[in-house]
Amino acid sequence: MKFTSIGDCCIDIYSKEKKSFLGGGAFNVAYFAKLAGAKVHIISSVGKDAYGESYLHQCKQMKIDTKFLECIPGKTSTIEITLHKTTPEYGAWDLGVLKGRLLRQDEKKILLTQDIAHGILFTPIEDLFRQFCTLGLPNTLKIGDFSAGTYSQSITAIDTYAKGLDVFVKSMNKTNTHEVTFFKDFAKKNKKICIALLGDKGSIVFAHERVHICPALAVNNVVDTSGAGDAYIANFAYVYIKTKNIPLAMKKATSVAAHVIGRLGVTGEEIYVNSS
Repeated sequence: MKFTSIGDCCIDIYSKEKKSFLGGGAFNVAYFAKLAGAKVHIISSVGKDAYGESYLHQCKQMKIDTKFLECIPGKTSTIEITLHKTTPEYGAWDLGVLKGRLLRQDEKKILLTQDIAHGILFTPIEDLFRQFCTLGLPNTLKIGDFSAGTYSQSITAIDTYAKGLDVFVKSMNKTNTHEVTFFKDFAKKNKKICIALLGDKGSIVFAHERVHICPALAVNNVVDTSGAGDAYIANFAYVYIKTKNIPLAMKKATSVAAHVIGRLGVTGEEIYVNSS
């Protein structure tokens, strides 16, 4: 199965813990898609610095194709993360070489050959996401990740991309009935698959007019919820494409996400480098 993830490679810096990890939504999804068993490309940019070298090394170790992971002069993207108990708060984001990143012609061409393509919407890199959404990829499951938090947009932003995507994903609070209802109505109206990620309340998938609910798994030692949604997305997409079985895809995705929140950093492997 061929899977491409488009967006950010961004170092997660936990200043209080004095630790750094490879992160970014695009990298995280690519990482988990590869663990699931897919043949993976990543479309992003890193700098010619120690952090950039760490991304290239990790991808090489995992056999994630880096043909479209640009390594260019400048700084690799970084973001500050503060944990409030186990919930991350995202601070200053230094885009570095991600600033102004757009799809190249060869990247558009490779996307035509993919089974799954995932793009993530963050306001600072919105042009890249918008470009992905406008591509006609008739044989590709196009997933739009609308994320949550500081750099995400309101759920109503999905209206803009209704015609350009097949699957819509959004992290939200189950008590926010407006967002949940909006997703349900959007899926029915536009005949789309909409995945509501509800944290410790599990997930809901609205598939056209059908509704599927999957509770979260109990985790005894929750450390950091960062990346759990990315793990869910990658595994849901992989299983769904293979089986077309939404409840099975939700069950697998939930299991992997539960494993992720039991460690600090998506990979669990600290980076012992200085980016200066």
